[in-house]
Amino acid sequence: MDSLSQWGGTIVEWTAAGLGLGGVVLGLRQRPSTWICWSGSSVLYLGLMWHAALYGQAVLMGVFAATSMWGYVRWRFASPTRPGAPGVQSLPTRWAFLLGAGVLVLCGLWGRFMRDAGGQSPWLDSAVTVLSLLAMALMAQRYLICWPVWGLVNALSIILFARQALWATTALYAAQLVLSGVGYRAWRRASPSSKLLVRSPVNAR
Repeated sequence: MDSLSQWGGTIVEWTAAGLGLGGVVLGLRQRPSTWICWSGSSVLYLGLMWHAALYGQAVLMGVFAATSMWGYVRWRFASPTRPGAPGVQSLPTRWAFLLGAGVLVLCGLWGRFMRDAGGQSPWLDSAVTVLSLLAMALMAQRYLICWPVWGLVNALSIILFARQALWATTALYAAQLVLSGVGYRAWRRASPSSKLLVRSPVNAR
């Protein structure tokens, strides 16, 4: 914990938390700059998580930093305001079941690896890692279900980082837990099915 105490609560953690929160706020509005904020936050958190012996999170942050540019390109050149571009969409039920099964398998495998590597809170760390990657992929494709998945990630992360006394990060995920509900409602209103329901009384006449 001596190594962690040199990182936790420092300007590095607060800056990373601020960038992460800014990314969520921008994500509510489907702004491409969401991914730039998350990329910067991930780079800072990579070092922080490694010093905390949360190796799953360190790997996750490395993946986040590397793949954020994919999310940026996806949103930058597939904006919902562009004609013919995909907007908010629903995930087919069959894919939801397959993804759920895959998450359970990967959590088990990664958790065991983290335990053998001597990581802190290996099973909780594994769940947050796998679910975060899933949520990120779903969000890049603008699937509405990404927000409930983010909500679960945020709830688990609060427990994970509070155990490590990373209070700025804990506060970040507490705020993001609330914002995941806000994001779900905002994206639901923007989905084609929502607009169809609004127009349906007119069409029935």
